[in-house]
Amino acid sequence: MGTMEQFTADEWRELELAPLWILGAVAGADGSIDQAEKASHIKAISTFTAHADELVRRVFGVVAGDFESAWVRYLSDNRSATQGIAAVSKVLARLPNPAATVPFKAALLELGGAVADASGGKLQLGRKRSRSEREALSAAALVLGVPEGA
Repeated sequence: MGTMEQFTADEWRELELAPLWILGAVAGADGSIDQAEKASHIKAISTFTAHADELVRRVFGVVAGDFESAWVRYLSDNRSATQGIAAVSKVLARLPNPAATVPFKAALLELGGAVADASGGKLQLGRKRSRSEREALSAAALVLGVPEGA
C-alpha cells in the first residue's frame, strides 16, 4: 500500500488544512493575517503543486484548486494553529515510514517562511521576519518533529 492510500477521508481533510494552519501560526503570530500575507500564501501554495513529492503535490493541489473552500473550513475550525499543526503531525506519524513525511513537513515550513517574508521590513529594508514569526516557525517545526536547522 502506497503512502497516499494509507489515509482515511478524515485524515485527508486534516492534511488539506495543514497549509492554512501554517498561515495561521506564522501570519497570526504578529496579531493578524493581513492581505499581503494571505495573497502571498495563495501564490506560494500554487508553487508546491509541481513538487516532486506526491503527498505535497496532492495536498497543496487541492488547496490551490479551491482555496476559498479550504479557507472557509479553516475559519470554521475552532482549534488554534498549534493544535491544528499537532493534529497534522499525528496523522503523519501514523505512516510506517517516517522518511516519507519529511518532504511534506519541509514544504509546510518553507510555506511558513514565505508567509513570514510577505510582510515586515520598512521600505523593503531590514529583516522581513518578525521575532514572533520566527518563533512561530520554530514552534511549528518542533510540533512537526523537524530538528532546528533542518
